[in-house]
Amino acid sequence: MVARIPTLAEQEAVIKQGRQYGHLSACQVRDYLDQESLSVASSIMKIVGVDAYVAAAGRVSSDLLNELPDMCLDTPVAASLWAERLQPLRQVFEGLGITTLINPDEDAEFPGEFGDPGYRYSRSKEERKALAEAQARLATAREALPPVPESGAFDVANLEPFCRALFDQEVARLAPMPVRAVLIVPGDRTLLEFKFATYVEDLSAWEESKCVAIDAAPKAEPRAFDTVPEHKIQIDTEGESNAFHRLATEMAVRGLQCSLASSFSAALKLQVCSMFEKVVLSQQGNYIDDRDLKVSYTHNIQSANYGAVEGLDQNLVQRLLEFKDAYVATLLHEYGHATVAKHRLDRFAVHESRED
Repeated sequence: MVARIPTLAEQEAVIKQGRQYGHLSACQVRDYLDQESLSVASSIMKIVGVDAYVAAAGRVSSDLLNELPDMCLDTPVAASLWAERLQPLRQVFEGLGITTLINPDEDAEFPGEFGDPGYRYSRSKEERKALAEAQARLATAREALPPVPESGAFDVANLEPFCRALFDQEVARLAPMPVRAVLIVPGDRTLLEFKFATYVEDLSAWEESKCVAIDAAPKAEPRAFDTVPEHKIQIDTEGESNAFHRLATEMAVRGLQCSLASSFSAALKLQVCSMFEKVVLSQQGNYIDDRDLKVSYTHNIQSANYGAVEGLDQNLVQRLLEFKDAYVATLLHEYGHATVAKHRLDRFAVHESRED
């Protein structure tokens, strides 16, 4: 296949490309050889037909080794015949009131005065219903199409019902903008490809109408509050993305603390459940100093500057402060794991404590 490439420089370029991508297949070489000619198996020749092409003085080259399909050497002749065969489709679309452009180049595009809004997500219920119905009719028309013959030419007159159903679908797709033109080109994997468009002015008018509709829509009145609740906890949110999460967590933790402090039975049940988990279920703690039958507590560093909240934990904080004052008045202080009592001898007996 590489030997079919006419010049040594072109052969080296193809081989270099294969080495760059790690492989070189026969289809890559075949695509390179097909650049200057037209295969008899192409979509253009399926409509023109080899016999009509040869009758119009078109030349055909055949591969002696049957590795490649026959090639049409006179591409302009095939393109001219293809455009003539599509005249019935031109009459169909022009009868529907739109401009019909026919181009044998599959990469052809619309002129600058035409445009396509592309896929639109925002559609009304009626528009979605009309589009679904048009797509269903198009699917039915597509199933009724005759197959493309292996040899000979396909009669494009058989495409008339399909083209009308396709036009109805594009009308529903572009609504409320009108369909202004259709571009017919050879298909890469299909017989023909149809592209529909509207004028650029229609696109601009549609965009302006959407803006006007948005501006004309009634604006919702801002909600007014008679009273604004006072913030009990102030948090500096500057530079902190988790400030609101911290606030919600702090309120939940304080609520749990107050509930346990106000109910001895609930606090005891919580402690017994923790002991059951460690002793019976043998689920060890995450820290080395975790011990059974031990009540652990920590100071909430984040809430150090928040202060007590009225109606939530103010009563609990007040009780703790009173307990602290009573503890200080006893002259007791912590020392290791024991509590040393320093009392006046006339009030309390001196008890020695030793570590366990």
